[in-house]
Amino acid sequence: MKKVRKVLLGDRHNCIADLVERNNIKKVLREIFLFKSMKDQQVDEVVMRLEKKKYGANEYVFKQGDPSDSFYLIIKGTIAVTKVFEKDGPEKTLRNLAVNDYLGERGYYNNIELRVYIY
Repeated sequence: MKKVRKVLLGDRHNCIADLVERNNIKKVLREIFLFKSMKDQQVDEVVMRLEKKKYGANEYVFKQGDPSDSFYLIIKGTIAVTKVFEKDGPEKTLRNLAVNDYLGERGYYNNIELRVYIY
């Protein structure tokens, strides 16, 4: 009986953690201009459709010239936004993004599937 209860409590803990994470993401989205005019139900639907992905250090999320096909919300870690100004030239850092920052909002306007990424 103890083993079963432990498993159930573990699953319950994961459900609670997921719920807390979704609520935190909803609060962040509510502060972003793209989502401010949405009704609560619409924001809830967006949060439920979000997809998580984890990237390693120095791994590209996307590269210069790639199509803007997603909205990215950083929920852990940081991203360096870089650009190459000359052919075969070095990458230059334009800005650094951290938790609750976002990029790729053009993907949202193009009605593309939303994703949330963990770094």
